[in-house]
Amino acid sequence: MSDQDSQDDNAENPKSGRRGLILILSVAVIAVAGGAAAPFLAKITNLDFTKKATVSPDVSGANEEVDYIDFPEITVNLNEARHARFLRIHFSLQVPASQKYKIEQDVTKKAPKFNNYIQVYLSDKTLEELSGSFGRNRVSRELRDYFNEVLFEDGIERVQDVLFNDFQVQ
Repeated sequence: MSDQDSQDDNAENPKSGRRGLILILSVAVIAVAGGAAAPFLAKITNLDFTKKATVSPDVSGANEEVDYIDFPEITVNLNEARHARFLRIHFSLQVPASQKYKIEQDVTKKAPKFNNYIQVYLSDKTLEELSGSFGRNRVSRELRDYFNEVLFEDGIERVQDVLFNDFQVQ
């Protein structure tokens, strides 16, 4: 009789295994279908994609004319073993034309702080970090971010770009 019981158990196990697999697959299909259908069934309110963002008057618009503020030339030794290489840069800040005068005054007032930061920042760079367009674009982006952080406490970025007039590594 024990032989017959073991044969019955073997016969039921494949069926119960198939039932469990079918049940799991059914639940998975229903869950995926429900998740995919949820956005279509949900009521979406208060979304109007036709509204345009309001811009405060002191923020430069995309179509506003730009002007440039020249920054004095800076020369620093690079972070090399013998300090034999140096970098000489001269750049301009791209700003909205309507705000150039005020920004230029602020840059002049904080020039020692900017000079110090730029010299420390650049003297920590190696030749490999400055080579190629990737290195130059990174320096430009990080300088722009620093100028905006120091000059404008309201979080609005008015320095649009840092453009290199001269970028020499010797």
